[in-house]
Amino acid sequence: MHKIGNLIKFMKTYGGISAANQTPFSLEDCLADAVTRHQRNWSDQLAVNVTNQTQSSMSLLGDSEQFTLVLDHIIKNARDAAHTAVQNSPRTLDIVALEQDDHLVITLSDNCGGIASEVMPYIFDPFFTTKDPDKGMGLGLSVSHGIISSMGGRISAENTSKGVAFTIALSLDNSTSSVSEQP
Repeated sequence: MHKIGNLIKFMKTYGGISAANQTPFSLEDCLADAVTRHQRNWSDQLAVNVTNQTQSSMSLLGDSEQFTLVLDHIIKNARDAAHTAVQNSPRTLDIVALEQDDHLVITLSDNCGGIASEVMPYIFDPFFTTKDPDKGMGLGLSVSHGIISSMGGRISAENTSKGVAFTIALSLDNSTSSVSEQP
């Protein structure tokens, strides 16, 4: 019953992904918020390094809470992988944001072992999870996919030699040069 309650709460909060909530928000602030939340709880398990090569005044159009949620999901998944990875070196997640051609590209790469190739095609499917039933519902990456799609972007994942890299690509048409000040 507890799991159903959590599912309903999650869907009420994040299930109504809509393009109607298109307001400017700071990329820098979202990156900082997601990393700060992580550092408060799990910095001993996974080091997160951010390199923002975009204009410091760059903002995106969408819902800042939902975009930060996408970053949170990927960071949490890397942390979970770091916890189970058999590896002697420190676990890291490198987040790099840059402007490439006509897109903002954010890459989140970890060194925590990667995703099994037979699982990779399903990671964005709703309710798909490789975690124990009490550790996740399989909605994080599915909701993340929906959020990025609602912003007109793409999210993908691929294994690297040491882990997995998630790539978020948003059209620069979905950005503005500075965040609008609220009255």
